[in-house]
Amino acid sequence: MAVRAAEAMTTSFTTCFLFAIGAQRKSDRAIKDATNKYPGRGAQREPCVRRQGTSRRRCRRRAHAAMRLMNCDSLAWIGGLDTMRTDKTAAAGGDGANAALAESTTNGTAASAEAARSVASALAPEAGALVDLDPALFGRALARAAAGAMRRPAAVAAAGINCAVDLTRATLATTSRALGQPTPGPLPPESADRRFADPAWEDNPAFFWLCQSYLVFRRFAEDLVAAGELDEPTRAKAEFAVSLLADALAPTNLLLTNPAALKRAFETGGRSVLDGARNCLDDVRHNGGRPRQVDTSSFRLGENMAATPSKVVFRNDLIELLQYLPQTDQVHAVPLLASPPWINKYYIMDLAPGRSLIEWAVRQGRTVFAISYRNPDAS
Repeated sequence: MAVRAAEAMTTSFTTCFLFAIGAQRKSDRAIKDATNKYPGRGAQREPCVRRQGTSRRRCRRRAHAAMRLMNCDSLAWIGGLDTMRTDKTAAAGGDGANAALAESTTNGTAASAEAARSVASALAPEAGALVDLDPALFGRALARAAAGAMRRPAAVAAAGINCAVDLTRATLATTSRALGQPTPGPLPPESADRRFADPAWEDNPAFFWLCQSYLVFRRFAEDLVAAGELDEPTRAKAEFAVSLLADALAPTNLLLTNPAALKRAFETGGRSVLDGARNCLDDVRHNGGRPRQVDTSSFRLGENMAATPSKVVFRNDLIELLQYLPQTDQVHAVPLLASPPWINKYYIMDLAPGRSLIEWAVRQGRTVFAISYRNPDAS
């Protein structure tokens, strides 16, 4: 977890830490004492976190600006943190503090190493919790997109103007449709988007305006990400995060703004709403709150799924090895080994009678083995 904290330590937390050091200076005597305690630090490089894509000159300018702002020459003692890379510090491991110590010892001095270890130890629990909440760092990508957009007000203004114009066009088109004129909207939904396939999204003026406004604001959010001019990996993360948020806020996810769901509720006399509530409670109780996309109650192992006869011939802490019983008088000398991906069960290759690759291979006279990986648990 200390390794997870290193990236936060080398960016914003480093600045806060240095500021705290500067605030504790009571007098010039304190600076002199600190210099005497850590002699020779003035020859080191300025404290600077150099990220990928950042030039040395720009990094040096940032360091000088920070030194002038805080007026603390003794800050150079932490200069060993300047080359700690930020892209490799998100990996988990129990030796995070030792790794930070070793790297800072290589790039700086013993004092830098001690500072790195103490700060990493202090920040590790909190930073680890934040990483666990957002392991893909989508929040950081969105924050960088917002910061980049703030540095480019012209692009943001252009995106805002386009959004206002499209909203005005959508409102005018809605008014025309209410008067009987089939005026197209500024952003028609994609033909492959089944969420807006119901005719009510086009025929009903209220639903038409709701759909258009949703599409307009979604494109506005995408334009803001584009205005940030991020590097390719960060841009892809930010765009994906915006897509997830936009999908979560789609009007089709609510009963009152989904014409298809409303029609179904009226047709069934409200039974579809009760069924949905029952499914929601079942997901909360048995699936961790995540909605099920498939009804698994009809699947029974050994009957209509993974029905090819087999037996376990080897077992350890990670896998079980299955050998399928022969179904022919003679078999080939060379066996087959089915090794499914870790994210799948072994019966991905033995779905059902008549739809099983393993069943077909056994019937062709092959001796088939399959690996069944153990389900992960707390151990």
